[in-house]
Amino acid sequence: MKPSHSTFHRNLLIAVLLFSLAGMGVSLFLVQHHFMALKTGNLDLSQCNLGGSFNCDIPLMSRYSVWVGVPVAALGFLYYLYVALTAIGALVVSENRPALLVPPTIVSILAMLMTFYLIYISSLVLEAYCIFCISMYVFNLLITASLLMILYPDRLHWRETMKKVPWLGSILAFVLIFGIGGFIFFSKQQTLAQNSQLPPPERIIAAFFNQPKIDIPTDNRPYWGNPNAKITIAEFSDFECPFCKRAALTLKPFLAEYKNAVKFVFLNYPLDQACNPFLKKPLHTIACQAAYASHCAHMQGKFWPYHDLIFANQKLLTHESFEAFAKQLSLNLTQFQSCLSSEDTKNAILRDLQAGDVAQISGTPSVFINGRPFGFWPYAPIFHQLLQEVKKNPAR
Repeated sequence: MKPSHSTFHRNLLIAVLLFSLAGMGVSLFLVQHHFMALKTGNLDLSQCNLGGSFNCDIPLMSRYSVWVGVPVAALGFLYYLYVALTAIGALVVSENRPALLVPPTIVSILAMLMTFYLIYISSLVLEAYCIFCISMYVFNLLITASLLMILYPDRLHWRETMKKVPWLGSILAFVLIFGIGGFIFFSKQQTLAQNSQLPPPERIIAAFFNQPKIDIPTDNRPYWGNPNAKITIAEFSDFECPFCKRAALTLKPFLAEYKNAVKFVFLNYPLDQACNPFLKKPLHTIACQAAYASHCAHMQGKFWPYHDLIFANQKLLTHESFEAFAKQLSLNLTQFQSCLSSEDTKNAILRDLQAGDVAQISGTPSVFINGRPFGFWPYAPIFHQLLQEVKKNPAR
């Protein structure tokens, strides 16, 4: 029996098929969540976001999640589908198997080059890793290695093998799968990106720049990103507001790739009459206490982890929660408790509230980019397009 027809190589081919099917499942899952983010402006892969650098939201909400108008995860699905179908064909037709596997091997090598590029983007640009994406990288490596191992015994007869490759059928299958599949995913992407409830992005961006700038104070407020950036994004937020939780989950992932180009500033605007003199009717009952506590965490250099804890436990907040969060983050409790009741803390929150009143915000969250309000922050494509325009001329 020829080496290329051996049980070992047949098992390798079965492994290629299984890796491809697994990759199809993972990639389809990511495509679904990518489209959900486009549709709702929100994405919460809690089972994937493990904290720190392991965060699926960042890659899936970045500009790098789409290539030639098609989600990268969808391209992965089409690749796995192509490899799976050719693997099935090679299993059924045992004659001339090495020649049948040359085209998917070439495609797999190209997929590995794309994999290296995506690893570079995750590691050095976004500094965030998606565990589902990593599993796809592993599948890509295993598929490519398995195919090369199957072809390896025929290396001395590669000229003869190449002559037997069914190039026309392979190219036709590739074009059909990527052409039809790519068109379907492209159409879905465009339909959701151009949500009928939203004006065209060009009109939104033009309207944004036609607004007058508002001077929003950002000194001594918690910030993330580059303190010397020419683009400042300010968010007025309420820790008891559900939409503010959405902003907490999405804004930083949207901005991850711009971390050196923007300064993202958080301002408290609790919709709670206990501290908000501009509120005409009662809404929230613990938002002021949350704002005080976050400020006190800021005074000890732990604002962002404290911010994340409050939003993660938003539906379970009590007055006892804030000290529990402080303990969890190893804050100095004596300083924290003293800070909670100090006039300086109340005045700090009042200054944020006064800034919000001057900016005439009508609700939370309210997002401002270089002093102009931007209400379409939940929609990643529009947000990215606007930031690219602002980057060209920050003083505009």
